[in-house]
Amino acid sequence: MILYGDFDRRFQEGKDLLHNNIINSKRVILPGLGHIPQVEDPEAFLESLLPFLKA
Repeated sequence: MILYGDFDRRFQEGKDLLHNNIINSKRVILPGLGHIPQVEDPEAFLESLLPFLKA
C-alpha cells in the first residue's frame, strides 16, 4: 500500500515510482492532507489502512 495526502509535496516523484514498480500495489490518496496524514487526520488514515492490514 502506498498511502499519502494529495498535498504531499515531499513525495511527488516517489509516489509514481513506487506504485509502478511494486507488483499489485494499492495506491491511496487522502484528500486535503500532506506528508504526514497519520498526524493530520488519524481517523482518515486508519480508515484507509485497517482494511488493507486485515486483508
